[in-house]
Amino acid sequence: MMTKGVDLFRSKGILAIQGSDDKHFFQGVHMLLSFGSSAEGIGEPWKEGELRKNRIVFIGRNLDRAELERDFKACLVKK
Repeated sequence: MMTKGVDLFRSKGILAIQGSDDKHFFQGVHMLLSFGSSAEGIGEPWKEGELRKNRIVFIGRNLDRAELERDFKACLVKK
C-alpha cells in the first residue's frame, strides 16, 4: 500500500485483534493514518458473544481489489 498513497483517498476500519477485547479503529487520508481503540474511549469494546468481524473500507482510484484482499488476509490469524 505504501506505493499507492496518492491513489488511496480514504481508508477506515474496525479491527478485531487476537487477545484483545477492545475494538481497534483506524482511519486515513492518503498515507496519513490514525489508530485508536475502545480502551482509549473510542467506541465500545466487543460485547460478550458478539461476532468479531473486521470491516475495512478503501476509497480511491486504480486500487487492485484482489491485491488488497490478499494482503489483508495474509495478516489474519488462522483458527
